[in-house]
Amino acid sequence: MAIRDDAVVRTNFSQNVSLLCNDLREEIYLALELSVSCFGSVMRRGPGVL
Repeated sequence: MAIRDDAVVRTNFSQNVSLLCNDLREEIYLALELSVSCFGSVMRRGPGVL
C-alpha cells in the first residue's frame, strides 16, 4: 500500500513540476519578448531615448 501511495505522490509531484516549468517558460518567453521589443525600439530611435 505504501509503495503505491509513494508512486502516486511521485507522479503528482512530477506533473506539478512540469506544469510549473511550463508556466516559468511562458513567463521567461514573455519577458524576453518584451525586453527585445523595448531594446529594438531604443535601437531604432537611438540611445538618446534612454
